[in-house]
Amino acid sequence: MLSTALNVGDTPPTQAWWLTATLIVSGLCVLIAMARSGINIFWATLEPGAARARLSEVLPIVVLLALCVGLSAIPASVLEYLESTASLVTIPEYYVMEVMGQDAITSLVRGSAP
Repeated sequence: MLSTALNVGDTPPTQAWWLTATLIVSGLCVLIAMARSGINIFWATLEPGAARARLSEVLPIVVLLALCVGLSAIPASVLEYLESTASLVTIPEYYVMEVMGQDAITSLVRGSAP
């Protein structure tokens, strides 16, 4: 919308600049309003005292973080698995063979229906 308004002739008309300024200012107002709402929702003052997290809430986060560290430290085996999976996805004969059996591949190569 803006590129069409601004790409008219050598110099864009004044209305195009007003449209651009209005969109930028309204976007800034929305950003400020959303930030204020987010602060009120997520960082609102709760009742006094420290919030306690149960083990069932913390354990999945710790496990996921440990897996991320492990993937960062030793990515070779996971990368090898993903590359082999990607190579199998590009060859549909393997999928057909696993689903329908070797006879389906043989009939497909000959050109007859199973």
